[in-house]
Amino acid sequence: MMIPAGVALINGLVYAVGGFNGSLRVRTVDMYDPLKDTWTSCPGMEARRSTLGVAVLNDLIYAVGGFDGSSGRLFQYILYLML
Repeated sequence: MMIPAGVALINGLVYAVGGFNGSLRVRTVDMYDPLKDTWTSCPGMEARRSTLGVAVLNDLIYAVGGFDGSSGRLFQYILYLML
């Protein structure tokens, strides 16, 4: 389980973005389909980050800010296109 990850909902699918696995910040993006009760790995982000903000606009996930575990807070944003 990744904590604290950003979470977004698009078209009934839940996306867990980034987070902390207990030893490292991660760049992973995972999609949960509640109808199938399955998790699928998606392409990851460029930067590792936890405690980030996540928002959805026009079916796109925006990951904003967060902490990379070493260099400090990340202020850039990542646009994550959902296909």
